[in-house]
Amino acid sequence: IGICGLKRYLDSIPLSSVVAILSDYVRMVTNTVFHHGGVVDRIIGDNILVYFDDSNTEKQPAITAAAELIQRMEHLNSERSALSHHSFNLGMGVHLGDVLVLNVGGEERMVRTLYGEATNVATGLQEIAAPGEILVSAALCESLKHPSYRIANGPVVAIKGIPKPVEAFRLRLDPKLSDQS
Repeated sequence: IGICGLKRYLDSIPLSSVVAILSDYVRMVTNTVFHHGGVVDRIIGDNILVYFDDSNTEKQPAITAAAELIQRMEHLNSERSALSHHSFNLGMGVHLGDVLVLNVGGEERMVRTLYGEATNVATGLQEIAAPGEILVSAALCESLKHPSYRIANGPVVAIKGIPKPVEAFRLRLDPKLSDQS
């Protein structure tokens, strides 16, 4: 999950505003991810890597959280616009795959990290997602069952560390149908 265009904007505002923007954004993302049973693995600038337990694919918590984040960002942008502040959009990449959750380090510092191809795929999709866009992999696309999700073809991309190009799909939420769920 990342904020599209944030880095260019941050260079032109005071540090206190940067802290406020990032705090609001991280709070919004972490609250939404936790609400849907996800885990925040790491936060680097405006990029947040999260993961979900996929044992219940019927509920698709990662997709539900991603769709909610788009809506919550629109709400946050409305609040920011009312104060004459700059608006932002999220770009997200979502993939279904296996990862190892590891604790690595030494006596002085241990950290939890994710390891696996799925992490690279999700990150690669997020990096090319347009503002307000959720890109999903073919692996995840095949499992999407909710009637409010609309899928459109996306790019085929080469992702660092992945031997074959990855087919991406654009996920769009149909607001008329999502209100019925």
